[in-house]
Amino acid sequence: MAKTPAIEVPPPDGGWGLIVAVSAHVMYALAMGMLRCSGVFYTSWLHEFETSALQTATIGSVVGCCSFFGSPLAAVVCGRYGCRFTGILGGMVMVVGLFGSYWVRTIYQMYAVCAIAGLGIAFVIMAANVVVIQYFKKYFTIANGFVMSGVGVGMIVQPLLLGMLKDQYGWRGAMLIFASITGNICVAAVVFRPLQPGRKHVEYPQVGESRQSEERPSTSALLELEGCDNKGRNDTLPSEEEALRAQDSNEKAPLRCVSKVFSSLGFSLFRRNFRFALFCLIQVQLNISYAAFLVFIVPRAESIDVGVTSAATLLSIIGFGSLIGRLASGCLINPKLTAEVVFSGSTLTCFVGVLAAQFGSYGALAASAGLMGLGTGVMKSAHNVLVRDLVGVACYGQGLGMADIFRGIGDLLGPVIAGRLYDDKRSYAVMFYVIAALFLAIIFQMAVLMPVLKKLDSAIRQNSKRNTESEHSV
Repeated sequence: MAKTPAIEVPPPDGGWGLIVAVSAHVMYALAMGMLRCSGVFYTSWLHEFETSALQTATIGSVVGCCSFFGSPLAAVVCGRYGCRFTGILGGMVMVVGLFGSYWVRTIYQMYAVCAIAGLGIAFVIMAANVVVIQYFKKYFTIANGFVMSGVGVGMIVQPLLLGMLKDQYGWRGAMLIFASITGNICVAAVVFRPLQPGRKHVEYPQVGESRQSEERPSTSALLELEGCDNKGRNDTLPSEEEALRAQDSNEKAPLRCVSKVFSSLGFSLFRRNFRFALFCLIQVQLNISYAAFLVFIVPRAESIDVGVTSAATLLSIIGFGSLIGRLASGCLINPKLTAEVVFSGSTLTCFVGVLAAQFGSYGALAASAGLMGLGTGVMKSAHNVLVRDLVGVACYGQGLGMADIFRGIGDLLGPVIAGRLYDDKRSYAVMFYVIAALFLAIIFQMAVLMPVLKKLDSAIRQNSKRNTESEHSV
């Protein structure tokens, strides 16, 4: 039999990929912009539902944690059905969640519709992330930075837009109008055209070779399918030993099924990759700090008699800084300046920004917002590059999904912890000092623990390789 060679289609690094990158940028702007701008409605929800700061802040937590907890499921759907289907599905789910918020009457109903919207965000972001790595290899860091800069664009535009819509139509009308705008995510995802798959090995008969064996099965083949052979049916009865092995296999089938599910979701990545495990723990601390800052920076400004519009503008300043940081990250990350170093430096920028918020003036808060946006913008772009470096391209989707689970835990805990601190202390100062301490802890882990674990991971891989070679030699 002759075989045709398998042809792999490399990432084009241009062409239609440019259209794909622009569409992914738009999807990020619409999805993540909404995720990070819930602070605009914080005061309205606080008075509407007559709840505590903790309960009201949990609305943002629900959106954030569902957007991250849904990432492993989104990774499975994306791997099975493609980025186009996943992006369109996510856009539709987001529209349903935002549209439903118009009719809610209790805080718990608000939690439910926000959970739906958050799940939609998970599918949208997963599709946008995976399609970039499919279309770009040489220029991946630049394309990734451009796509993720959509968050900055969304955070610049959406606070002002949502603030104006809220003043004109109330928060319910603003959510309803924004639901219709979010529908454009489905349009953007349509351009996620899958790359042509490589041709598979196909066997063709040589000239003069009969095709009879392919068209009509032989008698022996039929007998084998029936569990028989030419010696008679008695020989096919299983022995007692074989029956016990089959019974043992059936008993272990549920365990194998569970193991397969956990492996497909990406839990197997933790087994011999301690750096990735530490990186996921860092994501919890990072998102606790970031989510709490985003929810309470506007109320912090209002507490010193800053107007509602001016306070909402702080989120736009964060977005502007994030836009610059995400665009710059593509140029910052290079062989001489690794993603780990860039990540640590951007965390230090966030630490300084949080401390600036303690001076209690609008200028200090604006500087704090700008530094936070700049630091997190670079950091979030470096996040995707770090995941690729830690788990490899083949496990990129699973790595993002697992990291997003831990980011979701942080998004869930951040506003809740900050809200509880404010309810207990009635002061924003303690809250922001805790946020600063978490950023400082992240710097220590990236600078000290990560290099140690890198050596440990390398030693484990070398030991495993030696064991494998010794087994083969035996």
